Amino acid sequence: MAYSNTINLAEQFVPLLDEKYKSESKTAMLDTPDQLVRDGRQADTIYLPSVVLDGLADYDRNAGFTDGSATISWESHTFSQDRGRQFQIDRMDEEETIQVTLGAVTGQFQRVHVVPEIDAYRFSQMNAAAGNSVGEDLSSSDVLSAIDTAHETLDNAEVPGQGRIIYVNPGIWKLIKQSDALTREFNVQEDEADISRDIWGLDGFPITKVPTGRFNTSVTIDAGGGFTLSGESINFMIVHQDAVYPIAKHQQPRIFDPSTNQDADAWKFDYRIYHDIFTPENKTDGIYVNHEAAA
Repeated sequence: MAYSNTINLAEQFVPLLDEKYKSESKTAMLDTPDQLVRDGRQADTIYLPSVVLDGLADYDRNAGFTDGSATISWESHTFSQDRGRQFQIDRMDEEETIQVTLGAVTGQFQRVHVVPEIDAYRFSQMNAAAGNSVGEDLSSSDVLSAIDTAHETLDNAEVPGQGRIIYVNPGIWKLIKQSDALTREFNVQEDEADISRDIWGLDGFPITKVPTGRFNTSVTIDAGGGFTLSGESINFMIVHQDAVYPIAKHQQPRIFDPSTNQDADAWKFDYRIYHDIFTPENKTDGIYVNHEAAA
């Protein structure tokens, strides 16, 4: 296969990788818009905006308005997560099916390894930055009260209601559905046999269910590959979208055909990603965590 065709093959997988990440990730909805990020001179550094405004002052009928200042600065942040992996597929795989093979490999790699690790890291970092954290064991009789308390705390901290997202683990999801405080009404048409008990939102706030395998207060990223959970399992987390800046930089994947690959008689696929999540000090109140009681 010509070199130019190999480049084209690599370019085809950029949207595939991004789409797979977006469809499977529980935190992709929090990703920071590109217009709020300024790249630094170094590849692992970005700048995020910080705005400081003076408050109200008395109006003087003679002198008029009191001068105020609006300071906009760009704070630098360095990515702590620089991760990658390399795969090789033997030349014996027919060239006619190499795109199918690479698609299967990259798809499973994203679903099984990349997405869970990014989510687990992000949730642990949001937990560390949370302005409020409570440890308790919940039941169906008090789970809604605990969520109400979380919203009350955010309200008192003047965190806007619009933009809040509720993340829950599957156990809490089940407790909410079993709560006696909820009133249920099912309307089943004659030609519809299915009854949906899904919960898409609560009191106007969207709910996202997160597997327990990526929803802990702490995580260790293993240098050799993968990650290990530690700390306590998170019951639920309420995050305001403006309180966090999660950024994932997908590098251009590199694909080498067997004639170019000097390591083996095989196709070689390189995947690398910079990513991190940042919470400004003045926005930590926008994160509320309720985790299981410590043992």
